[in-house]
Amino acid sequence: MSLKTRIRRHSALIPVGILALALAGVASTSSLLPSHLSSGGTATLRVTLTDQRLVLSHEGMRAGETTVILVNQGRRRHSLTISGPGLLREASRTVPAGKTAKLTLTLRKGAYLFADPLLGATRARWVMVTPAGVAGSNTRTTPPDSLTSTAGMNCDAE
Repeated sequence: MSLKTRIRRHSALIPVGILALALAGVASTSSLLPSHLSSGGTATLRVTLTDQRLVLSHEGMRAGETTVILVNQGRRRHSLTISGPGLLREASRTVPAGKTAKLTLTLRKGAYLFADPLLGATRARWVMVTPAGVAGSNTRTTPPDSLTSTAGMNCDAE
């Protein structure tokens, strides 16, 4: 097997490995359960959209009602789509340039993908949601199998 073929095979696994390590790091940090949550109250997640990126105020949340505040600091109209467990269809909201919008959701335990179609998939962000009753930071969250599986990637193609 040539060096070029081996490099091609292994380079297909690099993005999967980086994503798995990033999610593992998020799940093991003490910031997974943000201090802005009050017991029994509605959590708030701020999503800032610019023409180059999508920034989340938190990468981890507790399950329950959450208000997502969308702030468009870009010069173009941006849309936020959210997909994950318990959402019958993608939640989405379009925000004109320089404006703010709110979206209230009930989040369940699992991983949620926050994306702006204008920015593309490489700018999307994941939010890990833990059960509402989790009280400590020693809980380890595992990313969904769909994030760590190489099925369909055709890694053995030459």
